[in-house]
Amino acid sequence: MKVIWFSTVKLVKNADDAVYADADVITLTNNAMMDLFNNIKYQLSGQEIESLFHPGQTTTMLGLLKFPDDLQKSTGLNLLWFKDTHTTAHIQNNTGFGVRQQYIIRKPDPNGTFSFRVPLKHIFEFCDDYEKVVYCFKHQLTLVRKGDNDAIFRNNAADAGKAVLSRLSWCMPHMLPNDQEKIALYKRFESKSSLPVGYRMVQCDSISVPQTRNFTWRLSVKSVLEKPRWITVAFQTDKSGNQEHNPSIFDHCNLTNMFVTLNSRRYPEIDYDYTVFTQQKFLRVYVDAAAFRTKFCNVEKLISSLNITPSDYKELSPMFVFGVTKRS
Repeated sequence: MKVIWFSTVKLVKNADDAVYADADVITLTNNAMMDLFNNIKYQLSGQEIESLFHPGQTTTMLGLLKFPDDLQKSTGLNLLWFKDTHTTAHIQNNTGFGVRQQYIIRKPDPNGTFSFRVPLKHIFEFCDDYEKVVYCFKHQLTLVRKGDNDAIFRNNAADAGKAVLSRLSWCMPHMLPNDQEKIALYKRFESKSSLPVGYRMVQCDSISVPQTRNFTWRLSVKSVLEKPRWITVAFQTDKSGNQEHNPSIFDHCNLTNMFVTLNSRRYPEIDYDYTVFTQQKFLRVYVDAAAFRTKFCNVEKLISSLNITPSDYKELSPMFVFGVTKRS
């Protein structure tokens, strides 16, 4: 099942819709298309298949853990994927910012005009896992728009901007079976046999962390049929709602220990006692994050590994990954 979402966007000044100059230090954030929405929902004939809140942070976290490092060197800019290498909005010091600024501001004519192609498997695991033909269903995609601040990153000298969405297109291939396949399909329809439709679903929740040394967060799934297999946690401090801050990077917040309790069993069973980010002691949590792509995507380590270096993990992308697939 392959569905693609095309969009045409323009980045202009918020005050008067004027275009930016080549030297203006402003661009869109990494994975900015997802930061333009609060919620994205996929339905089949009125039945909700997946509904993803906070799609910006969610798809950024999954992309950092799943995507190979060479994606941004090839087709990554199709969905505006080019990671930051620094926390600041700086064309020279932050390679990702500089590449996106050149692609969006300096290269187009007029400046700030561009289009993107986003495969829906970047948003929904259903579109990645389920590869069969869907027959006689009405497909519905709902996108709830939010403000532009989380999708734009600039320094304080650049004028505030806005992202203008002028066109959205949804492309889906249509399959025409030959006569032999048609007969087999009609027989299957007449028998009214049940078909397994298994897929992985992503659920995102957020919470304001209290200013204490310890806190507990109770999570739940949407229905009793769903069982968590992976839990990924990331922190952000003052990243949202301000164009001078970057919501596509995360903070380690000097975390020293974290664990998940599921049906009275702890994951991991041994504490992260020796995690001290300021002293470069974060090997265990980094290795757990690096193992996600191998186990979740079934990618051999020798072929490809985590696209985050230990230094970037600490400064830009600290994520804490818990595999809870092995349980009674």
